Amino acid sequence: MGMEQDYYHNEITQKIGRMSDLLEKVHEYKGLSKPRLTDLEAVPELASLYLDHLGMGEFKTNERISFVFIVLYLYSPASLLGQKMPVGLRGTLADVFGVSVGQVSVYAGRCLFFYEVYAWFRQNICDGLNFLAKFI
Repeated sequence: MGMEQDYYHNEITQKIGRMSDLLEKVHEYKGLSKPRLTDLEAVPELASLYLDHLGMGEFKTNERISFVFIVLYLYSPASLLGQKMPVGLRGTLADVFGVSVGQVSVYAGRCLFFYEVYAWFRQNICDGLNFLAKFI
């Protein structure tokens, strides 16, 4: 092979390798983003169980954000990274909290930030998921 052919051969080989790596990551992402739950009618019951677990009669703001994170994790993990929520989920959460769907979007937008920044939030999420796992 000439020098020019070597260059293109190396470039093509590198691009194919990078594309292959990317495809592997896409397949991994699809597996990680698969929902564990799909029945939206269970959300109000999960909310009631979560409130009982917290010893609260109603959701305060931080607990709403925690519950939104938990629901997104269970119903639409990709939504934690900004993907769209499944149809009806935002409305279901709005009904549970007695707020607008826009407010649910605000809570959802804070989930990842809270999880990355606050240790107490991460602990709440883990405790809540461990508790709710007994019922799902």
